[in-house]
Amino acid sequence: MGFFSKKPQGPVRPPVPHQAFSTMPHSGMASPYPMGHAPPHVRQHASMMMKGVTRDLTSLKRAGVVAPQHMMIERWVEVLGRALEPMTILGGPMKGMQDWMMEVQFFTSKIKERVYARNIPLNPSERRAIMAHTQHWLVSRGGGCDTSQPHVQIVILALSEMARS
Repeated sequence: MGFFSKKPQGPVRPPVPHQAFSTMPHSGMASPYPMGHAPPHVRQHASMMMKGVTRDLTSLKRAGVVAPQHMMIERWVEVLGRALEPMTILGGPMKGMQDWMMEVQFFTSKIKERVYARNIPLNPSERRAIMAHTQHWLVSRGGGCDTSQPHVQIVILALSEMARS
């Protein structure tokens, strides 16, 4: 059973922080390791998660976001949501956030290509998925996954505006 055979179940919900990284109650802080200095067992788990995320991103990049019936946009935002924390734990807060933002910008460029060049608008479920995830990313503050930085906010808001238009 591959990544593309999974069907999302029920309504789109904002992502929930992964239990392996959430050693304390979630308080808007995405990672309890503010400087990226995670214990070895957390780094090992993040490394395993990152392998799956990398595999999923590679297959999504090959597939694109053209066909709404395949729910590719929902899959993209789900994988991007899963990628944020392992990227910042493994790459450190600066490099990890930079790598994550590059993936979000790549996704945004694919949406622009689909909507404007191919003239295929986003359907309501795709808009909801993007809006739910961007709202969650906008409130993630503190720690290695600090999305309150202005350059990160601009990238996330650009994606959010794509869903609104």
